[in-house]
Amino acid sequence: MKAVRTKNRFSSAGKNSSKSWLESNQLQKSSVRSASENIGEAKQLYQKDMLDKAQFRQEARRERAEVARKQRKIEVERKRQKLRTESRPQAKRSEENQNQREMERLQASLGRKHQKLQEMQIDRQSQAAMDLLDAAIEATSGERNYL
Repeated sequence: MKAVRTKNRFSSAGKNSSKSWLESNQLQKSSVRSASENIGEAKQLYQKDMLDKAQFRQEARRERAEVARKQRKIEVERKRQKLRTESRPQAKRSEENQNQREMERLQASLGRKHQKLQEMQIDRQSQAAMDLLDAAIEATSGERNYL
């Protein structure tokens, strides 16, 4: 390309090429900036998901420990009642029936809690997957816009 001397010592063609280079450089910077923001958002979503999962596991452990404690308490009470009622068969059957009903109630409660916890876990996993997909889509669309 031939340089044409003007008052400003630049040809008009040179000015356009420097502008396009600056615009290209600015586009690259903005694309990198948006990609790093998307990565930051994805990291935050991942960390939040991990924190939610940890809290969920802690809550599940706490509930399992509570149910186990109640079951041990029922078993101890059952043994005490057995010792008390060995000589009285009718009272023994009544106590056994009562203890059986309480055990069934606790097991049903545990089953409901377990099902609820599983549903919550599935919901959290699907939400985390959707968030990661959204972040990936935004990152690729940012790259596509740059190109």
